[in-house]
Amino acid sequence: MSGHEMNDDKNNAITIIQEAEEEILEEETGSEVVEVLPEVAKAKEETAATTAVTEATFKSTSVALIEKLLQFSTPRLDSKIVNVLFLEGMMDIFMTHVSRLDLEQKKVDLEACDFETKLKYSKHKRNFDDIDALKRSYHAMEFLSGTTANHLWVQNAKFYDIVNHLFEMFLPNSHGNFNHFFKIFQHLVRRHPCDMLDFVINRDNASIVFNYMLPYLTESSVMDSILSLIFVRDINPETKQEREKSHEKLYQLGFLEWIVSKMQMKEHPEYVEAAQEFFLRVIEEASQVDNGDVLFKALKEEKGAEIMQVLVKQVINNPPSEERERMISIIKLLVKSGMLTTRASSLSQPVQGPLYYISLRSQDLLVKHIPDFCSLFVNDRQSINTKIAPLTTSDMDLLDIIYQTLYNANEKTQMLASTPTAFWKILVNSFFEKSSSNIYHTLFYRIVCLTLAINYEPTLIVLVRKQSLITRLIDEYQDKKRITETRGFILLILNQLRLMADAHHSDLISRIISVHPRYQEFLPTLRKDTLAQTEPIYAWKLEACPRPPAHLGPTPPIQAVHFSPYSGTLPLMSNANDNDDASGIDLGSDFAFCLGFKETEKGTETPYEYLSRRNSDYSSSQSTNEGFPMDIIWGESLTANDSQSEDDSDGASSKSGSSKSKKKKRR
Repeated sequence: MSGHEMNDDKNNAITIIQEAEEEILEEETGSEVVEVLPEVAKAKEETAATTAVTEATFKSTSVALIEKLLQFSTPRLDSKIVNVLFLEGMMDIFMTHVSRLDLEQKKVDLEACDFETKLKYSKHKRNFDDIDALKRSYHAMEFLSGTTANHLWVQNAKFYDIVNHLFEMFLPNSHGNFNHFFKIFQHLVRRHPCDMLDFVINRDNASIVFNYMLPYLTESSVMDSILSLIFVRDINPETKQEREKSHEKLYQLGFLEWIVSKMQMKEHPEYVEAAQEFFLRVIEEASQVDNGDVLFKALKEEKGAEIMQVLVKQVINNPPSEERERMISIIKLLVKSGMLTTRASSLSQPVQGPLYYISLRSQDLLVKHIPDFCSLFVNDRQSINTKIAPLTTSDMDLLDIIYQTLYNANEKTQMLASTPTAFWKILVNSFFEKSSSNIYHTLFYRIVCLTLAINYEPTLIVLVRKQSLITRLIDEYQDKKRITETRGFILLILNQLRLMADAHHSDLISRIISVHPRYQEFLPTLRKDTLAQTEPIYAWKLEACPRPPAHLGPTPPIQAVHFSPYSGTLPLMSNANDNDDASGIDLGSDFAFCLGFKETEKGTETPYEYLSRRNSDYSSSQSTNEGFPMDIIWGESLTANDSQSEDDSDGASSKSGSSKSKKKKRR
């Protein structure tokens, strides 16, 4: 192109700019006085006088126009402004009002800095005193996140110009506003998910993530931006494919190990807190997207044991603190996030989620650490009793971890053998002291049932005999002056003991209750009150409507009653008492089945036999599956938003452990 042609292009460009500028001035005349900068006036005179427009004149005119446009109270992106933004170099000028770089400071290459230096740069003070600059930044954000045809036209055509400058906000000489960054970033992720995943993660070994964004985790808007990109949801298969590709890339780059290492930076407590919160949210989000387990593949490898050991040490080596509580929450999520407990299912077990095998692997890695967790309850209290130092919500999370790990472990008796005696004393005392904590009552009931099912006599002696459990349960139940919500759980625990003895599962339990005077005296009351709680379930009188299956005990029961093999399709309730065996409370009834006792041709199957069979079916040590095997029932449109565990939210009523389930027919 000749010099004459280049001058013509510049002349045309300056003409477009002047027309846009005149239109802006006309729109603002009635409401706002806008002074034309001397540089702009001079540029106009030069343009009128000569057709040779210099590069400096073009740039100064462009800078002035963009600044005035963004300075107005309600700037409008019309076709003339769009034409201006399409001119060469105009978007670069426009983005300076978002990044707000201080050009007087020395430019820093973040990729060449170590992490400590990046953290130091992330704390640099940003100047928000210039209200006019903030106003221009806000209006630029509105232009870059707008949804009109003109907005989308500019965003699509200038996508790479925008994103190349957007991440300049992380440079130490930037005064950009991260709230403005967040809105722009979120909009671009929604509009261009594949391009954003490719640009930010899949290119250059995710340099933007590791070198620019992650050092700013203490900024909530930056953390939200990272999560929204890594776990972007879209019905388009291309987006899902690109997302999974980015997960594989992050796994290869050691994303999980990076987070774990940064949670150990004791000299930066604020960043440790942010890293822990980030890890929690990564687990939650990964449990809700297809193949989210890819990010945690490191746990399946040999280094998984090292990673878990680091997490455990952060718990057992720290005194009670918020940092330890967050670490316990992380371990709990790893242990329990494999089951989609928020989803209704016709299966006897909850639907397996994307992190199912990660959950089982985490439990396997935790088995050898469970005695340390149990000792933590004792060490935290020393000689102080539980009335002075009661169990906290974090302690209950730790108990939940212990229960889930013990429930699925192959080495159940070895785990119980290494549990300190004082641990059981704390559990039993807390049951009677926490009279209104259904969360703890449910946990205690499940731990007791599991311990009875395992039938390890040294532990049963400590739990039942040395703690005078039966006597204390009966006294608590019969104390009518005491306001407590434990009575429903007391009925369930005593019925577990009764059915264990009837099934001859434990010689020790059979001997204890056969010679226990208080229990024998209370047995008629136990049967009467239990029947009073269960019989109304069988009194469904609605005509032409099948009765819903009984739902007995805390949710979920050990076994769902609609899978009971000895009661077929439910009849209409005009004949409510046509199945006396199933409606009772002894072996062979729905009640006993829900508590884990199943009648078979070989006799009564106890909860221990059921758990052993289930463990052999579901143990991660028996599984060679890679990734999430149930894509057919897991879709983007079905992703659950609530990751709170059902185990923590369910409880029993104050007078009973019975409730009703959804209307389902038994098979």
